[in-house]
Amino acid sequence: MSRFLVPVLAIIVIASPAFALRVAAPNSPIQRTFQADAVVIGKVTTLEEDLVEAPAEKGSDQKNSYKIAVVKVEKALVGAEGLTHVKIGFIPTPNTGKPGLRRGPLFTPVEGQEGCFFLQKHPTAAFYIVTSMAPPLDAKAENYKAQLELVKKAIAVVAEPLKSLKADKPEDRFFAAAALISKYRTFPANGLENEQVPISAEESKLILIDLLERDWTKFEEGVPQPVQLMYQLGMNANDGWKQPAFNGKGDFNTFMKDEFKKWRDGPGEKFVMKKVVLKEKK
Repeated sequence: MSRFLVPVLAIIVIASPAFALRVAAPNSPIQRTFQADAVVIGKVTTLEEDLVEAPAEKGSDQKNSYKIAVVKVEKALVGAEGLTHVKIGFIPTPNTGKPGLRRGPLFTPVEGQEGCFFLQKHPTAAFYIVTSMAPPLDAKAENYKAQLELVKKAIAVVAEPLKSLKADKPEDRFFAAAALISKYRTFPANGLENEQVPISAEESKLILIDLLERDWTKFEEGVPQPVQLMYQLGMNANDGWKQPAFNGKGDFNTFMKDEFKKWRDGPGEKFVMKKVVLKEKK
């Protein structure tokens, strides 16, 4: 029985085997938001003494031992409605003793830690997981408030996509396009079977317009870059898209914007973006 007389949902964090050597940076806060089943703001209040045994992945007989951190939920941004506490599991592995190299998960919670946590359901049990590509936002970080604001703003965009894509300010329209591309084109991190279905032609057209309206040499911390968003759209040879050959002269981002616009005004005129959705069980 839980020590709390409140709804509690257990969470498990899948460990990254060698996070110090990872070749890819974590996803942007926006991408983490839309890859998560739940997003909560909270504080680690307790580290439980007993370890919990759980399968490593679906279909596996191997079990890992997880230490549990209890997080008090200050606010549930996505999912986890009604929960006042959640549990985060992590594998407590020692340092290797070598500078710059540590075994174990990217995220190791400590008592008193506060932040925004991006949670996903464990594939084999009624738990959540936290992946190495979606670490929490640390409340002590200098950019925490700004990054958290991006998360909240992205959630608001998805609630009213067409209104957001037609916002008065061009920077808000670009952010809406970035949030929606991240929402629609982010594949589930837990490997669940998925498929792609078209969004509305109007929404797709507005996303491309707002993306092209942006200066592609202008970057904002925590927001995917325009070129990155372009590649996420999912167009291919069937849509008349051919990867342009950059000769190394001039600015690459400006070059790609020009090539993308040529495609959009030509063979991509009728292109409709598809969104990734979980495949329905028959």
